[in-house]
Amino acid sequence: MSYAKAIVCYPQNPSFIKFKYVIISVFRWIYKMITAPNKVKTNLYLDVKMKEQALPLFKKYGFDLSDAFNIFLTKTVAKQAIPFNIDVPNQETIEAMQDSQNGIGLEEITFEQLKKDMKKCIVN
Repeated sequence: MSYAKAIVCYPQNPSFIKFKYVIISVFRWIYKMITAPNKVKTNLYLDVKMKEQALPLFKKYGFDLSDAFNIFLTKTVAKQAIPFNIDVPNQETIEAMQDSQNGIGLEEITFEQLKKDMKKCIVN
């Protein structure tokens, strides 16, 4: 069997995976070179931990941070809105969250009472 057939016949072959990665990298490089004149360099301030958690996720899809941000911008412009829901709490909710953080209005309940209250929520 020739080397070319081995690569085609065995997609789990490390040589095939490396070949596939090289082809994808070449296409990404060509795309970036073609679109480069229409790009602008931008600085972003990101949370370090958030960036560290996001990069492996983007890598699974073959994206870098720039690609992911461009996808976000493209969707934003296409929808003429943020492409996901942002829930803004009302004043009552904000006050309840602040009270909770400060320990105001909290009461002790038993586990049995908690289960009973949860069942009421599920039934209603």
